[in-house]
Amino acid sequence: MIYEKAFYLYKWSKNTWVPYEPSEDNWAFTQWAYLLQPNSSCDMECNLQHYEFKRGKYLLKKSVSRENEKIYWDLSVEFVVK
Repeated sequence: MIYEKAFYLYKWSKNTWVPYEPSEDNWAFTQWAYLLQPNSSCDMECNLQHYEFKRGKYLLKKSVSRENEKIYWDLSVEFVVK
C-alpha cells in the first residue's frame, strides 16, 4: 500500500461533512510517499497544530492505494471535541 502525509479534515455541520481548513494560510504538506509492505502496519501522526478546534464532531480522512494502481481507498476516523 502507498500513502502520503496529506490528510483531510472535516467538521459535521447541518447534517453533512464540511471541509475544515487550517487557521494558518501558508501551511502545506510535503509530497512524500510511503510504501507499506504486506503484513505490516504503521502509526502516523497527523499534525493538527494549525487548526483551531471548536466544539463539535470531526472526521479525519487519509487516502491509500496499491502500488502501481489508480484505485484509492479512504481511511477515516471520527472524533469529538467537547
